Amino acid sequence: MIEDFFLVLSGEHISLPVHECLSILESENIEFSNARKFDQILIFSGPPESLTSISKRAAMVHSCCKFIFKCKNKLKSIYDHVKNIDFKEILADKNRNTFAVRVKRVKEYCEHIKSVDLERKIGKIIKNQLNNKIKVNLEKPDILFYGVLTEDSFIFGEKLLEVNRTNFRKRRADLRPFFWPGTIDPIISRVMVNLSQVSPQTLFLDPFCGTGGFLIEACLIGAAVIGSDIDSKMVEGSKENLEFYFGDTRKIYDFYLGDARKIPLSRIDAISTDPPYGHSSSTRKQNMDKVIKEFLECSASLLRNDGYLCIALPEKFKIIDLAQNIGFNLVKVHEMRVHKSMTRYISVFKK
Repeated sequence: MIEDFFLVLSGEHISLPVHECLSILESENIEFSNARKFDQILIFSGPPESLTSISKRAAMVHSCCKFIFKCKNKLKSIYDHVKNIDFKEILADKNRNTFAVRVKRVKEYCEHIKSVDLERKIGKIIKNQLNNKIKVNLEKPDILFYGVLTEDSFIFGEKLLEVNRTNFRKRRADLRPFFWPGTIDPIISRVMVNLSQVSPQTLFLDPFCGTGGFLIEACLIGAAVIGSDIDSKMVEGSKENLEFYFGDTRKIYDFYLGDARKIPLSRIDAISTDPPYGHSSSTRKQNMDKVIKEFLECSASLLRNDGYLCIALPEKFKIIDLAQNIGFNLVKVHEMRVHKSMTRYISVFKK
């Protein structure tokens, strides 16, 4: 059954959250359509299982909602749309006796509307339509109606799932047994893993595995993972971190000590990686431009047809030209400012 949904996205990045969600759906072969983007909102049509996959995997999503309507951010328009909704039908097949209304404002949009007043007015309309047969419960309502003020629009629906992002903070790099400065945080690691379109029971590779952050996130999705690094300290540290989260098992992870340009494997389903390029990173005094080029050539031979590669590098490496010359197709590039002297570009390619 195809329904309309909307996702409330985090504001951590402009473009990454939408790309992450669509990549999750594509990786799990979930058909979707009519994707419409607003600031921190993604509306789409798809089956109910699409929300289950996104809520389990996404790092940059706050809430998953069933879409009811969208209108202009004018009070009269909002109230008219709410009055035209048949709330009896929404509640007819469910034993739900209490409700609440929440309104979220994205950034500084729609400042002329007070969200608290809007919540109360919508709640009053719903109670009147149902002849006060349903009660308001602000703590644990049976049904939570959720409205979002964004850009010039008001988007309204029923919140179905809340994404718990606290586990990402619990997996911070400094809380792992093996820590190394400059490690990408778990939220960005999970996003990059999702952009590689890895799915459960597929094989994922990080050829510059460092402390194993990408491997941890891919394992949690349900993939089997392989990490490699030229630095034995990193390989041993990654093993320690993977064992900390998953125990001592080689059924879901394995490691190679060696060069990312000469990985002894036959086929990989997805690759995400953050190669060394900072002063504190181990490059073994090799020319990193040459290393990246030869790594891309190796990846092209390893990656299955239609497989995805997600890589983070500063602009100076000209990764787009290098990858396209080797035969990769560019999917999207996301710019991410690290600090005032460096901007990282997360690039996604398809073989």
